[in-house]
Amino acid sequence: MRLITFLFIALAAGLVTACSGGDSATATPTGIQRTDPVPNPTATPEPVVTTFEGKVQQFEVNLAINGSPQQGTAVFTRVNDYVRIEIRLSPGAPAQTVTLRRGRCPNPVGFEETLNLAIGGVMRQEIRNMPFDDLLSGDHTLVVSVNDDEFNTLAACADLPAAE
Repeated sequence: MRLITFLFIALAAGLVTACSGGDSATATPTGIQRTDPVPNPTATPEPVVTTFEGKVQQFEVNLAINGSPQQGTAVFTRVNDYVRIEIRLSPGAPAQTVTLRRGRCPNPVGFEETLNLAIGGVMRQEIRNMPFDDLLSGDHTLVVSVNDDEFNTLAACADLPAAE
C-alpha cells in the first residue's frame, strides 16, 4: 500500500511540474533568443533577410505605426525573378488597401503598385511585372491603409530593406 501511495504522489508531482511548465518549458536551444512582441514600436525593427549564394531570396518586415492597434508582418519572397508577398495583420479589418510606395514611413510619397486588398488581416499576391531586386533599392515602403475608403490614412507601414 505504501508503494502505491508513493507512486501516486510521485506521478501527481510529475504531472503538476509538466502542466506548470517546469524548467524544460523555458529552455531554448543554444543560439536562439526568445523575444516578446513589442507593442506599438516607435521604429520599425530591422528586417529579417534570407540570402542564398549572395542573393536576397526572402525578407520579412514588421508592419507597425506608433500608436496603431494594428501590427503584423509582410514576407517578400523571390519566385524566379518576380515577387510574392504575404501579409498577416492583427487585428484584421474587413478590407484594407495595400500599396507599395516610394519614400519612408510614416510619410511615403509616390505610388509604385496598388496590391490586393487585405481581407480580415490577410493578403497574398504575386507581382510579375516588378523584378524582386527592384524592391531592394532602399526607397520602397509597404503601406496598409485604414480601410479601402481612407487610402492615405495609414494603419500599418514598413520600410523595405536596401540590398547590401
